[in-house]
Amino acid sequence: MSGSANNKEPLWCLMNPSEQIKHFGLTAGEIKVYVSTIPFNKRHEWYVWHEGWSDWKALADVQE
Repeated sequence: MSGSANNKEPLWCLMNPSEQIKHFGLTAGEIKVYVSTIPFNKRHEWYVWHEGWSDWKALADVQE
């Protein structure tokens, strides 16, 4: 059975400090949708964090 509560997917967070925009608790699919809406020339303003990471990373430095 798929979607079991025991198979929790690690969550992602996305933020743009200059615009004071924060999105917390995103699934991998949700963050991909958010990132696809950010113009490429604005992605350097965004940071991403994933459960298990010790710190935020620049969105431009994250491959996925």
